[in-house]
Amino acid sequence: MRKSFICILLCLSAVAADGQALKTGYFQENWRGAMTLNPAFAPDQGYATIPILGNLVISADSNIGLDAIAQRKGGEYVLFTDPSIPESEVMSRFRDYNNAGAVVGTSIIDFGRYVGRSGFFSLNISLEADAQASVPAAAMQSLKTIGDRQNDPYADWSGIYNFDRVSAGAQTGLTAALGYSFEILPGLRVGGRINGYADWMDMSLNADNLTVAVDGNKADVSGKADMVVHLRGGKIDDDNNIKFDAKKIGPIGWGLSADLGMSYTLDSPELPDFLRGLQVSAAVSGIGSRGASDKSALYLLYDGNMHLDYEETDFDYNDLIDKIKDVADYGYGDLDKAAKTPKARMASSYNLGVKIPLMTNAMSAGVLYTGYRGKVYNLNELTISYNLHPVRWFGLSVGYEALCAKTMGFLLNLTPSAVANFFVGVDGIPTRWSKGFLPGGPFNTTAQMGLSVPIGKVKRQW
Repeated sequence: MRKSFICILLCLSAVAADGQALKTGYFQENWRGAMTLNPAFAPDQGYATIPILGNLVISADSNIGLDAIAQRKGGEYVLFTDPSIPESEVMSRFRDYNNAGAVVGTSIIDFGRYVGRSGFFSLNISLEADAQASVPAAAMQSLKTIGDRQNDPYADWSGIYNFDRVSAGAQTGLTAALGYSFEILPGLRVGGRINGYADWMDMSLNADNLTVAVDGNKADVSGKADMVVHLRGGKIDDDNNIKFDAKKIGPIGWGLSADLGMSYTLDSPELPDFLRGLQVSAAVSGIGSRGASDKSALYLLYDGNMHLDYEETDFDYNDLIDKIKDVADYGYGDLDKAAKTPKARMASSYNLGVKIPLMTNAMSAGVLYTGYRGKVYNLNELTISYNLHPVRWFGLSVGYEALCAKTMGFLLNLTPSAVANFFVGVDGIPTRWSKGFLPGGPFNTTAQMGLSVPIGKVKRQW
């Protein structure tokens, strides 16, 4: 039972985050992925992507290294809860709040082309799943204590196990985005994008002052906790068991947001050479809201105190579930006793960038600040990049994130005008690794690739 309990909590703490793109490639000439970060940007030629392979993104982040969660011992990986790892060593690797996140996304339809002299129109329909979690150090220490005692038949379980302020969230959905950018003055380009969302699942978990106090064979669970899962097709049968009807599964909610961006490039022939091509840009994304219908909610709400009195050999998981049902409010449908689920503020981000040309724009250096405001935690990053683009069809960027995770990144962008275009890159490659080849520090890693065919004429002269 305790082993299963630990596994469940670790799964919740490992999952974790709006759509991602490679920040190393923000300043790369002619990379269509930069439009995700700033809707004012546009490639020099239209495109139509290959479904699924046109824009595939996998991202993960954490403010701690994975070596805090697992270590390699005796030829195999063991979790931090293993008794062979001293508690002092384990806790030295955790922070006050330990955050983790993950995103997986792919485009079903992704299309863009020039309209008129400088206008660029884009349409994207994509699928995305994201998750975040935050677990305080006190909860990690409680898990470690449980792990140390679970294999000792003579262990004294007395003590207080603290799971206060544990939170997690996850979401899956379909996004349709319509974008347009154009040049309003020489060198000044603006753009915007409208995003519509159809969400299929939304989950949130929160604990407030949740503690388990054990004294011999008695335990008291006190505090508040709630888990709400929005997923259509559920019902409660006559035995109070939750059942799902796959035929009734459908969208649980809708949302709408806007992204705005601008870029200004100095290009006057009267300027000195070292200033020509200097570019400043800014963008903000996720201005809007999205939410789920309360009628689709499966919920478990606990607020109070639950007393357990049992002999160790008689402890039974089903008995624990029955006790939770006795004291918790749970069900499917309207949240009668809980706060309703209003339209929620979305995860949002903003980018501020400066690009400095080198050698008549065949090379450039860039500095990009990114602020991310998530549902569970926030991130701030500063990416410094070197960009090489000697000819139109070849681009290479390398970057270093200097503020948060201290990681590396690269982007390779191949854009021949008459055949398929391809890019591949990774952001957030850790620079510190443990002996077990696990990231030894914070990371925010994104892997992205895309395959597309060109449409229309090349607009820019190289």
